[in-house]
Amino acid sequence: MGHIKLYYSSWEELDDEIKSLFSEMFQGNGKKAKQCYELYFYWYNIVHEMGHILKFQYGSTEQENPWKEEQYVNEFAVAFWRGNQQEERLEMLKKFLEEVLTIIPSPIPDGIPASKFFNENYHKLAENPLEYGYFQFYLVVNSLEKSDKLYDVIKNRIWDDIEYFEPNYCIEYENINEKLPKEIINDLRDYLKEFGMHLPDISVQKKSTPYIQYVSVER
Repeated sequence: MGHIKLYYSSWEELDDEIKSLFSEMFQGNGKKAKQCYELYFYWYNIVHEMGHILKFQYGSTEQENPWKEEQYVNEFAVAFWRGNQQEERLEMLKKFLEEVLTIIPSPIPDGIPASKFFNENYHKLAENPLEYGYFQFYLVVNSLEKSDKLYDVIKNRIWDDIEYFEPNYCIEYENINEKLPKEIINDLRDYLKEFGMHLPDISVQKKSTPYIQYVSVER
């Protein structure tokens, strides 16, 4: 599979332009923008990114349908955190994102299904942080409406040979901080072993990047 790296940016190291963009999403409320950023990128989205890795690892990527790919890994992240009794943080995230979606102008043209527009314009949208962010947040909110168990999400979205497992413990983190991504990945790796799944070794690197957070597979 190659050497895998997760890159992410801390709030303090964000480019001023990107930081300003996040503040605009909350009508200039920098404190709220920072809280949302940290909850999303230090906590929630780490599992989202690992969902992409797992779909690649187990041959279930939706290469021709980015909408499905993003929807499915969001369902994985939501089911994981909900299964670990993180309802309070998920609800906080939902409120943040719903607020943002009332402020960011929707890029979806009238009369065109959101999924169709996203799939047909995926690469172009990825070059526009505001429009791409709209869709990412939109898809997270969609997934937060679901209540599927993690086992069912993995079996139906990632790997149908998964071993049945009923977790008897919860993964919890007292504080959200920039050191959390590596810890989450290590804990998730151990957690998934109970389902008979293998999460590859991943190098976690904090660096300032215009993409904020992404996974790179280097051969």
